[in-house]
Amino acid sequence: MLTKSQEHRVTSQRKIILEELKKVCTHPTAAEIYEMARKRLPSMSLATIYRNLDFLEKKGLILKIQSKNEKSRYDGNVEKHCHLICKKCGHIEDIFDVDEIKIKSETLKKAGFEVHLDFLELHGLCRACVH
Repeated sequence: MLTKSQEHRVTSQRKIILEELKKVCTHPTAAEIYEMARKRLPSMSLATIYRNLDFLEKKGLILKIQSKNEKSRYDGNVEKHCHLICKKCGHIEDIFDVDEIKIKSETLKKAGFEVHLDFLELHGLCRACVH
């Protein structure tokens, strides 16, 4: 939820968008969030959705998942996790065992690059698209 230190101004629109996004684990598009939020506030416009999603992302309250070929999707869960993104159908799956993912690369070691995994996107094919 928005706290006074995280907000520019708590509006009913921001509160509803954040609450609706936190209810789902499907990584909805702005249009899908618009449909969810309009059930609670019918006067809300799609422009309001986009404006507030941008604000919430900048404040670190939500994640924006961008793909080259797909519309941006949003995640209300900002805990450390990975996204498995299907390149064929666009399905996104959350993986929370981020500490278990080890990147073993001599190139990274030689470059002196220390990897910190907070959010990671892995692109491939989901179960349904592999078959």
